[in-house]
Amino acid sequence: MKLSKQFKIVTYGIFFVTIFVFLIVNIFQQFNIYKEEVSKETKKYIQIEKSKLKEKVDLFAEQFEYILNNVNAPKKHKIEAFKKIIENYNKHHLDKYIFIDSEKGGILVYPDSKLLGINLLKSNNEKLRKLKEMLIKASHSKEHFIVYEWINPKTGKKELKISYVRHIKHSPYFIGSGIFLNDINKIKNEIKNYYLNEFLDSMVLFLLLILLLTALFYVLLKNIENKLKNDLTVFEKFVKKEKIYKNKIYFEEFRNLAVKIIKLLKEKSKLLKNIEYKTYFDELTSLPNKLKLEKDLKKLNPKGSMIVDIKNFSLINDYYSIEVGDMVLKNLAKNLKNLLPDNCKLYRYSADEFIVLNFGEILCKELVEKIFSYFKYKIIDIKYKNEEIPINIELIMAIIKDGNKENIIKKLHLALLYAKKNDLNIVFYNEKMDIEEKVIKKFESIEMVKKALTEDRIIPVFQKIIKPDKISYECLVRIKEKDRLISPFFFLDNVKNTALYFEITKTMIRKSCEVFKNRREDFSINFSYKDLHNDKIKRYLKEHIEKYNLQGRVIIELLETEAMEDFKEVIKFIKEMKPYGIKTAIDDFGTGYSNFSYLADIHPDYIKIDGSLIKTINKNKRYYTIVKHVNYFAHDLGIKTIAEFVHNKEVYDVLVELGIDGFQGYYIEEPREVI
Repeated sequence: MKLSKQFKIVTYGIFFVTIFVFLIVNIFQQFNIYKEEVSKETKKYIQIEKSKLKEKVDLFAEQFEYILNNVNAPKKHKIEAFKKIIENYNKHHLDKYIFIDSEKGGILVYPDSKLLGINLLKSNNEKLRKLKEMLIKASHSKEHFIVYEWINPKTGKKELKISYVRHIKHSPYFIGSGIFLNDINKIKNEIKNYYLNEFLDSMVLFLLLILLLTALFYVLLKNIENKLKNDLTVFEKFVKKEKIYKNKIYFEEFRNLAVKIIKLLKEKSKLLKNIEYKTYFDELTSLPNKLKLEKDLKKLNPKGSMIVDIKNFSLINDYYSIEVGDMVLKNLAKNLKNLLPDNCKLYRYSADEFIVLNFGEILCKELVEKIFSYFKYKIIDIKYKNEEIPINIELIMAIIKDGNKENIIKKLHLALLYAKKNDLNIVFYNEKMDIEEKVIKKFESIEMVKKALTEDRIIPVFQKIIKPDKISYECLVRIKEKDRLISPFFFLDNVKNTALYFEITKTMIRKSCEVFKNRREDFSINFSYKDLHNDKIKRYLKEHIEKYNLQGRVIIELLETEAMEDFKEVIKFIKEMKPYGIKTAIDDFGTGYSNFSYLADIHPDYIKIDGSLIKTINKNKRYYTIVKHVNYFAHDLGIKTIAEFVHNKEVYDVLVELGIDGFQGYYIEEPREVI
């Protein structure tokens, strides 16, 4: 018995109309979702960028206000000092530069020097006059945001720009920064492409499902027809896994296709969950990570927060191993989680930093002290390589009591830095913590050094030292910035506790050795106490001395204050480097303890008398007497002396009269990039 042709046409018609309506509705819904997601993510991005602008401008504005109103110095000097900070920032952030203008005067800071000093209110261009009036108005408004057309320094073309502008209290100045809408449009296009791909993927899967349903429907009708004809049920054939063959269509094959599609969908779902977990959770501790914290802060409102840091955690990694350090972190995470009440959420923010968000009652002092005491008196037994290592850790904890989540991460880190600076274990954040200026400078320095290392702009400059028997050079580190050289005074101390510091040392070793490999003079490189303790740095130095055959020509300069801290380590270093002919010099002698007894133990080849004693030696009898006795004592021990900061003939003549062995300073020669 066969199904009638009319029945088939009606049945197929109803089926395909239903599928078509379902397809159109689904496409419409998915497209709306696509548009909503693009719109939502774009708004979210713009809001984030606006928040960043506000945070950055407010930060610099507060700093400028503090300098203008609290620092005891001539106003001109204060303005110039702050201008240098902003100009340095702008060099590394040209796309989001900061500008400073005066309501009645000219522009103070702007990337294009041609506009500096120009008062737009006096411009012949009416648009520029109106723009400045709008900027002044925006700086005094509640919103502070303004949209206008301006030249993009990167493209040289006029583009729409959104800026955040703020008035500097008790002054005629206003400060601002912005982002060009073309940059926002680029991100918007990226968001569109991302969600478009998602939309197309879902459509492909949906069409595959429709194809499967169509095939299954076709097979179903055929099997109904076969049932009527052969008096056999589809169910019996399906159970027996017999193939129902009609017009070369196999029911079993479609069943397998359906299974594969369902499996594919499950695998995709599992993969997405796995990606989400790896994105938002820390692999070591299984705690939510930094990204998850930032995401949660956008939608959650904590009543308080806390950051927990392990004091001197790097020593555990250095002394035991990174594996042991990881075990300590896992143990800390587990115990912290157990100690915290249910209304708190724990995150691993970075290496040894954990952040707690509190959603219940305010974080009380008793709970904080309980956590601190627990770890203070607890010995953590770490099992490593068939050994049990007992480790005791000390925590540093910074707490924010209020529920204001604005700049919460920044405030926690400011409080943590305050605790470290003042050697405190527990600190409650307050607005009066005066460390923000140093933090800004430190972050700027780190950013500057990172960029300089990436672009190979860390270079040595060479200052001549004249001695009775020979000439040598001191290799001094600088950052090359277009047509100027930046002194280490502006960056070196700020990166001393980072891995960047050792990269600077390695760069100085490599580039200095390359310069002197084809010359005859001796040359000196500055080492810190950290360098002496770093086996990789010492090995790097040895390798380059051997590579360029520089045995007997390298002098390592050590600061007097650092050499005094552990002169046994200095003696060990001297013995280790003896086969390579490395000489040593104690730098800036006279600034620290000036304990002559340790010189006999270390017995350096040179001591370099600090410039603070040298520069007025021709006028200051006390300094004259000190240098005279230092020189006498050094010679008695067989150590040669070098005077630093020899800046004029009068000073030089006095030093010659005293019998100093070597001379260095601008009178002899200024540091040079090429020799």
